[in-house]
Amino acid sequence: MDVLYMKNTKTEVSRNAPHDGKSAARLNADRLIEDYADELYKFCLSLSFTKEDADDLLQDTFLQVISHPETADRFPEPKTYLFSSAAFLWKSKKRKFAVRKRIAPQDYIGGGAAEPHTDSAAQSVAEKGELCALVKSLTAALPDKFRLPVTLFYTNEFSVAEIADLLGVPAGTVKSRLHTGRQTIKKGVIENYGEDI
Repeated sequence: MDVLYMKNTKTEVSRNAPHDGKSAARLNADRLIEDYADELYKFCLSLSFTKEDADDLLQDTFLQVISHPETADRFPEPKTYLFSSAAFLWKSKKRKFAVRKRIAPQDYIGGGAAEPHTDSAAQSVAEKGELCALVKSLTAALPDKFRLPVTLFYTNEFSVAEIADLLGVPAGTVKSRLHTGRQTIKKGVIENYGEDI
């Protein structure tokens, strides 16, 4: 995410923030955006897998944080509060989408397959790209209770304790979910590529 996007997001969020005379809260929000926008955007992108959804989720998260500053007192760190808010908003959005999909199902058209490369170096790069795409799709297919800890731990480099605080579960549960998530992804990779990876 570039600096221009962060400035545009900050301007948009500040414009939509409630104007009740709390300039200190707005300054604090500006600081939160400056300090955590990049990391939070990466997290939003890892949840949504599309730039548009990640942009919306980032903006919704900052808007909620600015609109409800009193809830920040429940979290020891602002980073934990932001990531927790983003995860909650994403889960809510997914639930709403699932309900809509059950009411009015839609068919989605997928893209075509890429042509195979003939050069061995290009083929190696393509295989690595395929492996990355496979790991991303396997991660996306995990249930939220496994996908969130895996994403927070490996993509956003949160510690087990930070993930436990963010999700409101014991550290042992986080470790168990990380293990289960890793094993599920490993099983999917082995099924597609065999043991020689």
